[in-house]
Amino acid sequence: MFLISTTSGETREKAIKELFGKLEPLEEGLKGFFPKEIHIVDSKSLGMLDILMFSLCGPFKVEEEVFGLKVIDPEKYPLVFSWVTALNQVSEVKELIPPYEKLVAVFGSVRNKTLESF
Repeated sequence: MFLISTTSGETREKAIKELFGKLEPLEEGLKGFFPKEIHIVDSKSLGMLDILMFSLCGPFKVEEEVFGLKVIDPEKYPLVFSWVTALNQVSEVKELIPPYEKLVAVFGSVRNKTLESF
């Protein structure tokens, strides 16, 4: 996501392809554990993988708005989408997430400043 957010043109396109290339095997691997949908994630069952997944994909709606890229497409990656959505519903996670508007402002500022330097 760093390259997608801080580059443009061919470099950005290559980073997007690489990201999707990593999401595909993740989606396929999840099918072995969760054949249909990930329903239950709660604060008592959160593990390191959940934390990592949320830190990488949690703000996917902000990324869509700021970067103009639908990363976690529910049709392409239903299990990844289901997992991230379930993580977003955990009350302790909700408490720790900065407000949506602030995230949009920060992500947008980083993107604009980076692109201006080119």
